[in-house]
Amino acid sequence: MARLKYLNGPVFMLKLSVLYPIDKENTMLKKILYYVWSFLYILSFVTVMIQCVVYVYLTPFNLIEEAMIIMNIVFHASLFINFFLFFYNSTRLVKLFTDINNSFVYETDNDMELLTMQQALQMSDKMAYFWTINLVFVSLAPTLMALASGKMVMPLPAWFPYDYKKSPQFEISFFWQLYCGVNLAIIYGATDMIYPCITVVMGQQFKILASNFQNNFYKALLKFGVSKKVVVEFSLSYRNGNLLELLEHYSEIFAALNEKKFREININYMKKNIKHHRTLLRFCDEVTRTMRMFLMVKVGGQFFNIIFAAFSLITAGNEAMFLGLCTYVCCGSCEMLLYNYSGEIWTQKADLLWNLYDSPWYLCDLTYQKMLRLVQMRTNQTVCTKAGYYFSLSARTFLTFMRTIFSYVTILNELTHREKDND
Repeated sequence: MARLKYLNGPVFMLKLSVLYPIDKENTMLKKILYYVWSFLYILSFVTVMIQCVVYVYLTPFNLIEEAMIIMNIVFHASLFINFFLFFYNSTRLVKLFTDINNSFVYETDNDMELLTMQQALQMSDKMAYFWTINLVFVSLAPTLMALASGKMVMPLPAWFPYDYKKSPQFEISFFWQLYCGVNLAIIYGATDMIYPCITVVMGQQFKILASNFQNNFYKALLKFGVSKKVVVEFSLSYRNGNLLELLEHYSEIFAALNEKKFREININYMKKNIKHHRTLLRFCDEVTRTMRMFLMVKVGGQFFNIIFAAFSLITAGNEAMFLGLCTYVCCGSCEMLLYNYSGEIWTQKADLLWNLYDSPWYLCDLTYQKMLRLVQMRTNQTVCTKAGYYFSLSARTFLTFMRTIFSYVTILNELTHREKDND
């Protein structure tokens, strides 16, 4: 697999979960192995979904006893819809990854402050790997807890067309379900990290752009020929000194302000940064269009899963199930926080207004100030990602979700106790 410059980790996990096309230059053996893996991967997903649906259909409905199976069905249904949405938008998503790798700059070019993409790239890759591995462990946690307590139960509650309690049917079914559970965790973790990793990378791009905007004036002075030592000293004195002191000590810089060449350099560098800003805004719109319904299914599915998991948690009758549900509720809540916090970071990073104001814009010519004013007007508009067409991902949205989940769990628990009292 060709190593990408950006988002290498998320793309690798998507290829592992057969949601991203393999490289055309791969050997025939690698392609055959990939297609075999794809067949087994999809087969595991389909069989688990069918077994869960048939299990609910054939067994009498009981909200307490079947809350876990209902949660699994919602979980698998959301994965199935994500599969469909991904393949429907696969061309657009692959193009988005390709454009990001071809269009994003790696570091600042203002010669005053060095910011690179290195930390953001490492973070995005670690997020993709760590979260997927964490979900694999969480999916196996209830089974491991049951085995530790001496109980041999299936990893997933499901219907079987044969007597699975006999040997060797039990062993074969048990290990196949383990394989299915790991695959489901991989695909869920891989799709989980698409949006947060893109957000981390784009957030760092906005930070690089903010640095370039803030140092636009100083970059023009350096290109004009003023020594870096003088420009650095001026930038430090600008924040603490007054204008008269600056005129006295930095006459070379104020002389450059009257030169036509300096004004052209200053405006041209501003145009370059504006072009970079427009590119990032275009990517923001493209991410929103590509991920909108995907995020709606992800967040909505997790919302209902946390409700059923929390409800099962307070009604769980055995210790293994209790610990497994605790793990799931914690991970589900972390996932909700991750999505909404990613949207919050994106909104904050896209706010360049204070960085622009912090530059010595009032020393520049009128044309530059007018351009700066237009940039300030555009940056004052909020940049956010919407899940579906209904709500934006932010810290406030996360708090609303958690309060709503608590309310629904409380209502379900109260209704359950009323039914028991009536009986």
